[in-house]
Amino acid sequence: MVNGSQSGEGRSLVARHPAIGYLIFILLSFAAIEGILYLVLTIRLSPAEQIEDPLITSGSREMYRADGIPDPVAFRKEGERLYGPALIYHPYRWYAMPRDFAGTYHTTDHHGFRNGFLDNAAKGVAFFGGSTMYSTHTRREGAIPGLLRDALARSGREPINFGVGAYGTTAELMTLIEVSRDPSYPRIEIAVFFDGVNEVTRYVERLQDGADDAFYDAMGYPWVETRTALLRHLGATDPDVPTWPMSIWTARKIVDKLTAGDTSKKRSHALTEFGDSDYRMAAEHIRDIYFDNIADITALAMSKGIKPIFILQPTIFDLNEYSPREKAISDYYRHSVIDLGRLFIDSYRAIKADNRFHEYKVNDLTDAFMAPEKKGELFYDYCHVSSIGNRILANRIMTILGPQVP
Repeated sequence: MVNGSQSGEGRSLVARHPAIGYLIFILLSFAAIEGILYLVLTIRLSPAEQIEDPLITSGSREMYRADGIPDPVAFRKEGERLYGPALIYHPYRWYAMPRDFAGTYHTTDHHGFRNGFLDNAAKGVAFFGGSTMYSTHTRREGAIPGLLRDALARSGREPINFGVGAYGTTAELMTLIEVSRDPSYPRIEIAVFFDGVNEVTRYVERLQDGADDAFYDAMGYPWVETRTALLRHLGATDPDVPTWPMSIWTARKIVDKLTAGDTSKKRSHALTEFGDSDYRMAAEHIRDIYFDNIADITALAMSKGIKPIFILQPTIFDLNEYSPREKAISDYYRHSVIDLGRLFIDSYRAIKADNRFHEYKVNDLTDAFMAPEKKGELFYDYCHVSSIGNRILANRIMTILGPQVP
């Protein structure tokens, strides 16, 4: 005959101690929730095409492969690491790319610029700009400085790429100060400033963030990743990057969104209600910061014996003929919270109508991709182009440089 204690010993631990069963159930449920949240947040926050329209993404893959990039996904992920987790804080020009980055497609020099070997005995032709000058969608040799290397070498000159993604003239002014003092680069004889896009987009981000501080009126607004780079520099955690436990991070973000709901709604409403006078005022503000910066760049460059050359760069909104894919890209940005196309057109019009445009001899390349010169599709998005597009721009820039580089 089996007694009670013997039958109890035959039961499972959970059956004998129900509290343990409840604890296991809670832990498994928590683990399942954490796993689901991790997958959802990883997919939602992972680097991806800005525009999910199949017409656009499939077309960009074909352009990448035509540029000699067989694995566009690996190329983009490497570039996004360069401009994301690897980005470092810089005290004067907001942020910088990592030094001596050696990727499959992207490499940087000892100061984080996209340069390979440079001949220090040559005269330097420095190229400043944002991601279009860096050329985030091509290999280094497909960027404008790379395409001009042979032509400039014939006159004993070395192109130097100081383009950094999201840089506008404010950051470029500080970059010029830094690199013109650095003896490790060839002595700069000519400095080309290829701008326009980031003058506009940084202003849009300022509107989206509701940044009303007066000092942004004078120097413009920094790229959002500046904050992330600063947090890493200080050893702090970026609140927008998911951390374990995911459930607590998600709950905190929900609370933050709810508490900031009214402000966000008012800001979004204000942007959707952007009227004619708002576009005009924004364009004038963008124009004034641009010209204030190039006035200071000119004074600094001339004091150092450097010849500055300013170029207003083209965007997809400057085209006079669109392919179906390019039209889809343009429409996407024109129907965002703010009509980006209109703001570009209004800002460029204000810049070109100003007397300072002629005073500083700004070169207008907004017509570079007008038909019939434009052959095929060149744009990845509203501003980045393939190496074929960069070749068109490089040829135009070489014509501008012609009298300076006999």
